[in-house]
Amino acid sequence: MINLNVNIPVRKWLSLEGLAWIVAVGYGGFCLYVAFKRITYPYDLDFIEDNMLMQAIQVSLGKPVYIPPNADFVPQVYMPLYTLLGGWIFKIFTPSYFPLRLISFSATFLTAVIIFSISRRICNKSGLAFCAAILFLAGYRTTGGWYDLARVDALFGLLTLTGAALLVYEKESRLKLPMVGIILAFAFLTKQNGIFFALVVAAYLTFTTRGQVRTYVLAFMIVSMLPVLYLNQVSQGWFSTYVFKIAYLSPIDFHRVLMTLRDDLFGSMVGLMILFVAASISLIWEEGGKGVLMEPWTWFIGAALFISIAGRASVGGNRNNLMPAYTFLCIAPALAAREARRWQDHWQVRATNGLFLLVIIQFGFTSLFPKYPAGFIPTPPMKSAGDRFIQQVGSIKGPVLIMMHPYYAWLAGKEPSVDIQMLWHARLRGKNPLPDDFVNRVQNHFYVAIISDESTFETQPDIHKLVTTYYVQTEILNSSEVPITITGVIVRPKLLYRPRVP
Repeated sequence: MINLNVNIPVRKWLSLEGLAWIVAVGYGGFCLYVAFKRITYPYDLDFIEDNMLMQAIQVSLGKPVYIPPNADFVPQVYMPLYTLLGGWIFKIFTPSYFPLRLISFSATFLTAVIIFSISRRICNKSGLAFCAAILFLAGYRTTGGWYDLARVDALFGLLTLTGAALLVYEKESRLKLPMVGIILAFAFLTKQNGIFFALVVAAYLTFTTRGQVRTYVLAFMIVSMLPVLYLNQVSQGWFSTYVFKIAYLSPIDFHRVLMTLRDDLFGSMVGLMILFVAASISLIWEEGGKGVLMEPWTWFIGAALFISIAGRASVGGNRNNLMPAYTFLCIAPALAAREARRWQDHWQVRATNGLFLLVIIQFGFTSLFPKYPAGFIPTPPMKSAGDRFIQQVGSIKGPVLIMMHPYYAWLAGKEPSVDIQMLWHARLRGKNPLPDDFVNRVQNHFYVAIISDESTFETQPDIHKLVTTYYVQTEILNSSEVPITITGVIVRPKLLYRPRVP
């Protein structure tokens, strides 16, 4: 049972610590409000959410997921655990965004609780631990608004942090390391980057416990590899094609590495980075290099930083890749507070004041963004526009291809077709030919209407030529009559095409 007793003496309310606590309470309440408004919104907040939902529906219907590219469905390039959970839920409840987003925000909230628990164990300061937990929740801007989306990132963060916390704080037993291996295997089955974090944990165990690493590795390999081998076998190799080959096609742009260091780690996360660096320097000063190597959180924070930099550095890597770094860096204030206790009283007071000042500054950085906070909250006019668009699609008699939003066709009572964004990935970033059945549908006017967002995926030369050869643009959709995304890449339905009359 986690004790949330965070009593602060009255005299501290006028201190930097008290101010940080007050700021945290305000941010915490606001973050919960933002999450509620987003979770209950029925349309796309992010364009990749749409295909994640369709993949969960595919699971719920018992249909194969990892199949060759075709006109009906192409899966996401993520590992299967998240949409498997969604599919199980959809066997009971009507498919919608609410259950999937609830999974994500529940994972986010539990991550904050674990950050509180870890931080209090490290520094024995409940007030600072509370600030660290709320600082994580306040990271909507820093991580781009991915906390509550129907995507894998929040669940991945929860599982990696849980595995790390279990390793550090659970009492020694024969089941401890196998349980860590199982949890980190689930993290890997959520997102591919989990394999690197699992390797770092294995390296840490090898350095600190020697032979005990074997039980951890065995548990991880059994739980992670058996599903991978099974899915690859039943899909005739398409599983590995999607989640390994296609997922890692994006080239690395080393300029983006510098951008991530400058604008993100030492920009929007500068307060936390300073505290982490200060804690690491203190460990080296007091205990030498071995002190840093024996501290598990320096290993885990370092692993999270590497995962975030690598993910952000790939072409197309969005701000969701910053979530591992930001999650684990929220433990840095507790590490810095623990190190400050080593100093003499006079310097200890100054260090503590500086620590809380940096926490307050970090809260400020979570707000420095043109879209935040209002831009992350879907509005009633957006909801009304979505309702009208679904009604418009439903009034069209016959199949409709909504190229970037197959879920909208499903809501309108139509058979959904492939998500063009995922079809682009499945074609090795548009290099391979379009599937024959998709080409035949367009050539034979199978769709009575095609709706395009005019995104880069839809305007690629071969698909744009195919559509405009057999269909003609008949309408430019009113921007106030269609739903628009507000996280990640901003898209909305723009053009309506009808079959070209010979």
